[in-house]
Amino acid sequence: HHKRRTTATSSNMECSPQQFQTSLNIKKTEYLKTVTTPGMLQINGENLKKVDTFRYLGSHLQGNGDINGEVRARVNAAWMCWQELMGVLCDRQMPTRLKFKIYKTTICPVALNAGQ
Repeated sequence: HHKRRTTATSSNMECSPQQFQTSLNIKKTEYLKTVTTPGMLQINGENLKKVDTFRYLGSHLQGNGDINGEVRARVNAAWMCWQELMGVLCDRQMPTRLKFKIYKTTICPVALNAGQ
């Protein structure tokens, strides 16, 4: 079966969840707009809530394209993880190879994903 294409205008975008065979809770649905053209996004005649920031897959997205908050959050998360593991990572009895493995499997993913 074919998906029907919806048309967008500068004032609104009309589409129906039935067109895509999905169920949608309009009260919980939000959208992030990254362009400055006016208009609202509508589904079944109801306006969706427009937000300026949005959390998606652990990342903090902003409509104005600013990433400073996201970078700061990742650095802070990695720093907190480092502080939690500092006792282990600074232990002179622990082999350097094991310290590196702990660092690589805990702190690096937090810095890169900030979702932990």
